[in-house]
Amino acid sequence: MIGQTISHYRILERIGAGGMGVVYKAEDLELGRPVAIKLLPPELAEDEAAKERFQHEARTASALDHANICTIYEAGETDDGRLFLAMAYYRGRTLKQRIAAGPIPLGEAIDILAQVARGLERAHAAGVFHRDIKPANVIITEHGEAKILDFGLAKLAEGAQRTRSGTTVGTPAYMSPEQVQGDDVDGRTDLWSLGVVAYEMLAGRPPFRGANESAIIYSILHEEPDSLAEQRPDVPPPLREVVTRALVKDPEERIESARAFLRRLRPLLGDTPTEAIEVSPSEHPTRTAPHRAEPAVKRRIPWAVTLVAAVAVAAVLLLVWRRQEESPPAAVPPATPAAEAADVVTVFPFTFRGNPDYAYLGDGLVDLLSTKLDGAGDIRASDPHAVLSRVERDAARSGGLEAFERIAESFSATYFVTGEILEAGGRLHISASLYQPGARRPATTHTVEGPAEDVFQLVDELAAELLAEQIQAPSVRVFSTAAMTTESLPALRSYLKAESELRRGEFTKALESYQKTVALDPEFALAWYRLSVAAEWSTQNMLVGPAVAKALEHADRLSAHDRDLLEARLANRAGDPERAEQIYRSILGRHPEDVEAWIQMGEILSHYGFMTGRSLTASREAFERVIHLEPSFVGGWWHLARVAAVENRPEEVDRIVRRILEMNPEGERALELEVLRAVVLEDEAELASLIEELRRVEDHVVLTAAWSLEMTQVDPAAAIRVAEVLTEPRRSDEARAIGHEVLAWLELCRGRLRAAFEHLDAAGEISIARRLESETLVRLRPWVPTDEAELRGLRARLEAWDASAVPPSTNPSNFFSQHNGLHPLLRTYLLELVEARLTAETGAVGAPQAERQRTATLLRDAARDLDADLAGKLAGFLPHSVELYRAYLAGD
Repeated sequence: MIGQTISHYRILERIGAGGMGVVYKAEDLELGRPVAIKLLPPELAEDEAAKERFQHEARTASALDHANICTIYEAGETDDGRLFLAMAYYRGRTLKQRIAAGPIPLGEAIDILAQVARGLERAHAAGVFHRDIKPANVIITEHGEAKILDFGLAKLAEGAQRTRSGTTVGTPAYMSPEQVQGDDVDGRTDLWSLGVVAYEMLAGRPPFRGANESAIIYSILHEEPDSLAEQRPDVPPPLREVVTRALVKDPEERIESARAFLRRLRPLLGDTPTEAIEVSPSEHPTRTAPHRAEPAVKRRIPWAVTLVAAVAVAAVLLLVWRRQEESPPAAVPPATPAAEAADVVTVFPFTFRGNPDYAYLGDGLVDLLSTKLDGAGDIRASDPHAVLSRVERDAARSGGLEAFERIAESFSATYFVTGEILEAGGRLHISASLYQPGARRPATTHTVEGPAEDVFQLVDELAAELLAEQIQAPSVRVFSTAAMTTESLPALRSYLKAESELRRGEFTKALESYQKTVALDPEFALAWYRLSVAAEWSTQNMLVGPAVAKALEHADRLSAHDRDLLEARLANRAGDPERAEQIYRSILGRHPEDVEAWIQMGEILSHYGFMTGRSLTASREAFERVIHLEPSFVGGWWHLARVAAVENRPEEVDRIVRRILEMNPEGERALELEVLRAVVLEDEAELASLIEELRRVEDHVVLTAAWSLEMTQVDPAAAIRVAEVLTEPRRSDEARAIGHEVLAWLELCRGRLRAAFEHLDAAGEISIARRLESETLVRLRPWVPTDEAELRGLRARLEAWDASAVPPSTNPSNFFSQHNGLHPLLRTYLLELVEARLTAETGAVGAPQAERQRTATLLRDAARDLDADLAGKLAGFLPHSVELYRAYLAGD
């Protein structure tokens, strides 16, 4: 096989073999990356049914996108009919090889167990069971990451063997009692196997042994393993208990889930338990008593000038020119009183049985039915994200009616809906029951049945029946669920995947999934809206405007509630965050548990508080509400980490960052948060190590880390150390220019004018645009000494600059690309500011009124087109500046 090409993969070398085939290292000729190719046994391709099973299992496995599960790129056939899988290639060794190399330290063993359990948790949540967990099917990469291999192949082998009841599929030493007896299996079988793996890692040998397979199976069914305490005395009792509970022969008495397995491991990992940092929106330590820092943490002196204030130049200058007294900060608009709703309905996840391809509908119906019911007459549906999060947090999926009733009451629900979905032969049988809290019997139950591709019509019919017989609303107007969402089942599946990724903080992945969604259904308005949100979270704001425009184009397919969210987003993009805040408060008056409205409210209070004199700490309540409703939303947690940093609460920063890293250790913003934590805790050794790591990552990651330090006003010297990484020779010219520009502002914040201008000079050697735009703003600071000659020289250079010739940035991050195509407008804006300053300084007559009015129109258009988003960038504050400038023109 060496040297041959399969599909677009060239085989390089053989790297292993097992019962399910031979594995080769190969080169992906299209993407230039190494991959692992697994050639399956020839007998698996002997009939079409086997090939069909292979494709199905491969699709299922490829959908398990998780850091601890091997990524599958492609499933196909070779020219001679062999089935193959193309998978991610990982440098490292299998856990089997690691065990053979000698005793595994406790910390390493516990970490590996936790990683495998996390992978199983994700798979089990999708209704997928491995059935052959063993050391040979876990690879430990050179970075210490555990990856589960061969998902789905055990089931494929079972199908290929056409087993009868009692025939076993798997590796005997790691099989559960129910598996060796040929009984039906579920996720508890994987947990048994994980218990066997844990025992072997700790003791150096499997717990069940024998001279042959029959002897091993007898031991599994009838014998107890030797005491782990005797085999390895240093194993702590809690870990022994986890292994013992995993190896209970009766699955009903075994550890019930991978999540429970992880929960038992958590104290051994040194992580802070979730309960210890759960935040309630109604209580917070700083609300009742002032925070007192530990003696080991010195008190910081707040920056006299932050980077945010530094770039809001026009507001300062115009107020100075007009000699007006500064008006008091605008009050926070009061929340709109909650409207009296006749009925609140909480829809819970439906249980699912059948083809795993449709398992996503179990949670998906929460979204679909809620969308259907919300706004029908006076009915309001509880926020689907909050419901799913609460069910997950309270482990209520299997908790029965009482658990659902308890959650429904917490949402002040008048009714709640439970149900089940049965898929058979491509047809769906959906049954839903409507309950009132406190009632033991459903108020009504309805069942619909039809082809899976007609799921939207089925949901329409189901909701209409529930509404018609029980919820009496004379003005009920039932819109089509499909029209409010999508008529494409693949688009819905992609949308739900994107939603999950966004909540986990995997913003770039979510953005890609939303892009796939709208490619499948270009009229999916809600997906366009959510794409704009994901683009903003991933700092790719060049995509925000087009996505919002598309959502607006198809707004007739949005519910009234989602149209309100879109209206608020449009107001914010138009440079009116105060109007957006009012809309969000109105939404929350009607829907107090709406997660999206709380998130966007928090975003406004976090990033636009400077317009009304509020600190980003004003966003705390909003993000506390977010994580109270949806604790798994990573974005809410890291906003609270910033708030804690601003309020000088280092211990809380540490707890929150630990929580975030526990939820998503490979998240896109993990490094940024680790840097923030190291600075807040004044951990010099950790900061030095993280700066070394920053030297190996992409430009925008470094810039985000520096920006986070600036936003929280933690330590300007530390922010400078981070930003200096951008100016190192290995960086691109664009990154180095931005790095010097950022450093100039940071030095200005420290009152070091000479150092600031030195960095501007360095930026100017690479990019005249970076130099001129920032230098103008610096020189126009009221506290920066600038004489008339310097102002005239600056005006001459701006007039001579061909701003239209500035090449656009190809970096998708908004830190780099936000001014693409806008430099001519910025040049006009800066020239007017210089002219106004000269007029104020010299008493000279400025530009004709007609010219000023023309400029004001240009600036108004610029305000509409520019994104008001990032501290340290003129675009983030231009809309407000334009309003003040226009007032200046009018002589107000």
